[in-house]
Amino acid sequence: TRRAYLERLVVEADRAIKSEAKRNPECEGMGSTIVLLWLCGGEASVAWCGDSRAYLYREALGLRQITKDHSYVQELVDKGMITEEIAFDHPMNNIITRSLGDPGKQAQPDSTTLKVGKGDILMLCSDGLCGVLRDRKSYDLNGNPYSGFNMEDLIRENRGSMQQLREVLWRAAESSNWYDNVTVILCEILEGDEPAPLPEANPMLGRTAEDAALYYTIVEEILGPEWLTTDLFRIGASSAANNLISAIEGSPVRYF
Repeated sequence: TRRAYLERLVVEADRAIKSEAKRNPECEGMGSTIVLLWLCGGEASVAWCGDSRAYLYREALGLRQITKDHSYVQELVDKGMITEEIAFDHPMNNIITRSLGDPGKQAQPDSTTLKVGKGDILMLCSDGLCGVLRDRKSYDLNGNPYSGFNMEDLIRENRGSMQQLREVLWRAAESSNWYDNVTVILCEILEGDEPAPLPEANPMLGRTAEDAALYYTIVEEILGPEWLTTDLFRIGASSAANNLISAIEGSPVRYF
């Protein structure tokens, strides 16, 4: 399969890096993260190792992360210990758990395949970009928007030209005090079928009716009843409320 082939490429790249590091003392300790994309027949296959990311932008959906970071902070999010909003500024978000060139173990890539259609934009980037620009406009627990640029708005406002969009993302990262190399690749799907509509994100998907009741009660008590009728409820409050549910139940939850 395409996914298996991409994963093999990642493993082979890992071996090549280790071989060169062993052959050339000046390259000892070198390593990298990686993300690969293969477009074929209306599908996008992605493989990755580390915290370089792939994103999908769709007009009706907004920006969505395709990959999932191999990092210490992502593990904290998965366990329900911190929210995605907090993870963005976490002081240990540069610690990765998988990479190419690690002398102690073979690279362990992950992969996925998704349907794409006309008008979709796919973006591959290093953490030099997504580490300084939030994915989308998001809010703190008081309902206040976080300051700074976000990639979703920048893509929406500049989607007419991939070259212009690349420059805008680059300048936004620079003005956000970038601290690492910034690599970004953009691809717009110009032909093919229109993408099928996706279901609306639901922060309580997969949970019981009792969970849902507790969820809405927590949001209403902490943030006020007005939050239950706004877009901020789904975008800004769901992570915080789910985190509280997780603490009560003693189990991790999924974020949407």
